Amino acid sequence: MDEQQCEAGVDIITQGSAGDHFYIVSSGTFEAYVHGAGTTLQTFGESDGFGELALLYDSPRACSVRATTAGVIFALGRWAFRQLVMQHNSGIKHGLERHLATVPMLKELTHEQLAKLADVIWVMLQTASS
Repeated sequence: MDEQQCEAGVDIITQGSAGDHFYIVSSGTFEAYVHGAGTTLQTFGESDGFGELALLYDSPRACSVRATTAGVIFALGRWAFRQLVMQHNSGIKHGLERHLATVPMLKELTHEQLAKLADVIWVMLQTASS
């Protein structure tokens, strides 16, 4: 992660640009806004993160984020962010497999069958949460 000092009034993310980093606020305040809308969508402060949607969905930035006060953010690059998300998801899926293996009704399933079942459940959970 790279530490970045930010001055008030500076855009950290520009709407429509490619997503290249995920940001975590160490200090200061930041506002997300859509060009021309004139309203703040969300305010970010210490320990908040922003910029993940463009990285997760490989899409242009949906809004801009501007520093409203001087502050410090930490930037995590696209590759490192995706690796962390994949590791997290893999850990959850493997935990789900371990849990399914303890269900008496599923004792006869092979490891491959439990893995497939865990995959299906994981996809259903992801779909339900979006």
